[in-house]
Amino acid sequence: MRFFWKDRSILLTLVGYGGLAKEESVVAVRWYQYFFRVRMFFLILLMTQWYLELRHTLNLQQEFIANLTIWSFFVIETVTLLVLVRHKVVYLRRQWVNILVICAGLFLLIFTDYSDTAWLQFLRLLLVAWLLIPWLKVCYLSLTDNRLGTTLVAAFIIMIFAGILISAVDTAFPTPLEGIWFAWVTVSTVGYGDYVPSTLVGRVFGAGLILMGMALFSVITANFSSMFVSKGMRQDFDMVREESENILQGIHAETEEIKLVLERLHSIKVEEDDILANVRELRGRIKHIEKALDKKQRFGRRVWRRG
Repeated sequence: MRFFWKDRSILLTLVGYGGLAKEESVVAVRWYQYFFRVRMFFLILLMTQWYLELRHTLNLQQEFIANLTIWSFFVIETVTLLVLVRHKVVYLRRQWVNILVICAGLFLLIFTDYSDTAWLQFLRLLLVAWLLIPWLKVCYLSLTDNRLGTTLVAAFIIMIFAGILISAVDTAFPTPLEGIWFAWVTVSTVGYGDYVPSTLVGRVFGAGLILMGMALFSVITANFSSMFVSKGMRQDFDMVREESENILQGIHAETEEIKLVLERLHSIKVEEDDILANVRELRGRIKHIEKALDKKQRFGRRVWRRG
């Protein structure tokens, strides 16, 4: 599984969504995670703005302010991380799409009518991908870690926004509710057929929802299987851990007994040393007494000879 995601990381780096390198500083990683959380807000802002523009409910000034706000977030994040990272060239190589978005966005804001350009639509698709891909990675990692709830919530949010957008770009969906309904039945692989996309963009969205539904259900099925396998492995692990604890308790009890035996042996050795010391002392006294008796015997012999 680790090798599987390693190939994905290489692919993300090639398309400009590689993120930070593993050897970056703690401060840079902390700020990257902070910007990562803020991205969800700008993703909602971008998709809401896109929908309102397609419905022609925003004037040029409001569109300009929204575009400038989103573009400024790109600039702030890129400049901040570029200052904090250790390997600036590596960061730009892994996140080259940031530079592309900043330059293209600046050009569109200054030199073109940003309210109606094909370049702006392409740039917004690029922005949506830039804001969405890291969250897709989180969903993938959440599924591999059996965090099914997080993945389902993220998929639900993506489905809601996809339904809103398809209702804005395709006339077959009069209101966002119909678009959300179409996204729901498409992702669930039911496909009642009561609403069908009539434009090329709508069909592209529909194809993406179909792929999303197929991937989601296949991964969820695999995830449930993994959960059951993990549950069985966890039960086996609990049994092994319980047996290991019992063995460790037995070893601990035997160790305590060995300690008591060693302490007893030590006390016996101390007593033995005391006895040996007393024996040596007694031998010394006996020798002293023998010497004293020997002297008395010699003295007695001398007296006897003189007498």
